[in-house]
Amino acid sequence: MSSTVGTTAEIRPCVNFSDEALDDLRRRVAATNWPEKETVGDQSQGVPLALIQELANHWATEYEWRTCEAALSALPQFITEIDRLDIHFIHALVT
Repeated sequence: MSSTVGTTAEIRPCVNFSDEALDDLRRRVAATNWPEKETVGDQSQGVPLALIQELANHWATEYEWRTCEAALSALPQFITEIDRLDIHFIHALVT
């Protein structure tokens, strides 16, 4: 019988996003190639296209990314890798 010793992923501080990264995100959201409108009146085919477009527009033009970033930066937040994916987490005790 053999055993394998796993490696522990490094836990590192979360970094802030540059203005260039946010500008790139806004450009990519604005450049989205949208699918055709769903063919049903309910959500059986997923989230309605109009709702996703409204949300994307909000992220690209109205959302205060820096306000959200400041609120998150007030908390102890980190990134680690699990199964080759970077996972962002907040390590805070809730009372």
